[in-house]
Amino acid sequence: NGSIKNVLAPGYDDQRETAIANLDDDNCAEIFIYGSLNSNNASEGHYIFAYDCNFVEKWRTMIRGNVSTSRGDPVHYGLADFNGDGQVELYCKDMILNAHTGAIIVNSTTDWRYLNGGPVAVDILGDLDLELVIGCIIYKVDLVAGVLTELMRAPDYQTRTTPNVLYRHATS
Repeated sequence: NGSIKNVLAPGYDDQRETAIANLDDDNCAEIFIYGSLNSNNASEGHYIFAYDCNFVEKWRTMIRGNVSTSRGDPVHYGLADFNGDGQVELYCKDMILNAHTGAIIVNSTTDWRYLNGGPVAVDILGDLDLELVIGCIIYKVDLVAGVLTELMRAPDYQTRTTPNVLYRHATS
């Protein structure tokens, strides 16, 4: 009937991104939200929260997402089954979590200020496994070893960290 059935009042600073997927094929889709428990302290409190369709929290995982004191804002994140095993992963930039449990599979090693905020999971190699493309860099995903291996990158790319500053990166 179009009526609102549930409302989430999270008790933290929820950000603009949300991902929704029915992971367990049980007609109760999981809802993933990025939020900050302490928006005044940039070095702590940035999480991905997972809820069931009734907004019961299933898990929360702190997202490191940087090696500095800047915010760990993933910008955009997505859901994919990288190796086709039926278990869905949640990826944010160069960090991959088990979407069912929140366990970190691939931990970030990059300062997120210098990493594109729009990653995409796609089968570029044609091997039925998904690669992770972040900006102009293509990574092979190894969920067993918990690592991303750079396969290729554009010879020159740029990132913007503030509206008026453009950083130019040359690659070898």
